[in-house]
Amino acid sequence: ISGVFGSSIAVEGDRLVVGAPLHTVAGGPTFNGMVFEYGFDGERWVETDRIPPPPGVTQEFGRSVVLRGDTLIAWSSSRMVRDPVFVYGRTAGEWVLEHTIEPPPGDQAGDFGRNIRLDDDWLFVSAAGDSTTVRAGGSVYVYQREPDGGFAFFRKLTIDFFGKFGTGLAYNGRSLLV
Repeated sequence: ISGVFGSSIAVEGDRLVVGAPLHTVAGGPTFNGMVFEYGFDGERWVETDRIPPPPGVTQEFGRSVVLRGDTLIAWSSSRMVRDPVFVYGRTAGEWVLEHTIEPPPGDQAGDFGRNIRLDDDWLFVSAAGDSTTVRAGGSVYVYQREPDGGFAFFRKLTIDFFGKFGTGLAYNGRSLLV
């Protein structure tokens, strides 16, 4: 395993997901990335699954990963302004791509997905390079979980000065720190 293995890590209980955004799958595009899942067997971490990039993703899948229950979110940094985040659900023991989340049309949401926080009800996606309001001012997109497990856009948080708002995110269930 190579490809900047461990550039993103998420742990929940005895499960661990690790992003390797520069991993190259045999016969695939260079540096298309991979997400690895591990389970702790009481003594060591054992690989249980590999999540390849979705069709059409050709660069750096797994640059960011988030794990919460049976939801896995991964981001692919292709250096585009509007890179989506990919939402997977655990179904019959396998990760299945359920949703793709992109910023609203017209937004200049640079770095959308670089930082992601998730709890049972809310998804926060940073876009620290967002130039919608002011050049590189940044923003945070807030999504609310729907009954079907998907996410609906709720609101966008911005600032009105240069600052890369959204570079760091933390959420404790009540307060979002940006």
